[in-house]
Amino acid sequence: MKFFSKLVFYFVSMIHQLYYYVVNRLTSKSINLDPKSKYSISLTSYGERLNTVYLTIESLAKQVCAPVSITLWLSKEDISPEEIPRSLKRLKSRGLDIKFIDENIRSYKKLYYEYIEKKESVSFIMTADDDVFYPSWLGQLALEQASINSQSVVCFRSHLMRFTSTGDILPYTQWEKCQGTVEDRQDVFPTGVGSVLYPTGALVNLDSHRAAFLEHAPYADDVWFKACTLKNGYTSTNVGHNLEHFYCVLSKQRKGLEKVNIGEGKNDTQLKATMSYFGLTSNDFGYDD
Repeated sequence: MKFFSKLVFYFVSMIHQLYYYVVNRLTSKSINLDPKSKYSISLTSYGERLNTVYLTIESLAKQVCAPVSITLWLSKEDISPEEIPRSLKRLKSRGLDIKFIDENIRSYKKLYYEYIEKKESVSFIMTADDDVFYPSWLGQLALEQASINSQSVVCFRSHLMRFTSTGDILPYTQWEKCQGTVEDRQDVFPTGVGSVLYPTGALVNLDSHRAAFLEHAPYADDVWFKACTLKNGYTSTNVGHNLEHFYCVLSKQRKGLEKVNIGEGKNDTQLKATMSYFGLTSNDFGYDD
């Protein structure tokens, strides 16, 4: 059954890939944007994924609840403006905002720069991964959940942090995957692949932490964003949906950073360093002794 499920997942992902390939080459319709919207969508990409990120963006371009903008943040260390693929040039002509920066702060680009630029003009920033197909209801469902509790970060994929009997945080590999809707808890740990909706108020002072997050959690933006939002008084909510996982772009470069962080235990070391920087304890993450 597990093999069959994986086969179906692969097949449906392939269908999505072919569909958005055709859409990118044939459509001239503008991306669905709304200048009065409460939220923006932001993502970044690098390496071989720069040739396939357009597939993800095409799926984001069809949001029922349109964002004010969709921005792709790129580092000039990865690619120059003259080198961007035709697929991205076509999207740019339809409304995609592509921004280049001189430095490279890796996966932090998608939220750090978006927050600096839009913290005064939008209420929420939604981040997206660059190798996932997102459903058209994503933004609408996230905003509906956010309206229930304005002090919560909303995500579609997360883990429940787990602790030892003495209050130590267990290794990341021993945390539980969230099942269904889990609301307003400190121990809900959002993972970016499923998309995360951040209230801009949850990110206060993110722009002043640049040197710190590059030192303490250079490869674990999810860890830093969780600590930052928790320090600002925000819980997290996992929204249940009818897809166990969103379908993915088929690529050789998938899960590279995830393998480094999880396989080598770097999520755990970066979490400890981040907690120390913010002065957070297990109790702040929901441990009740």
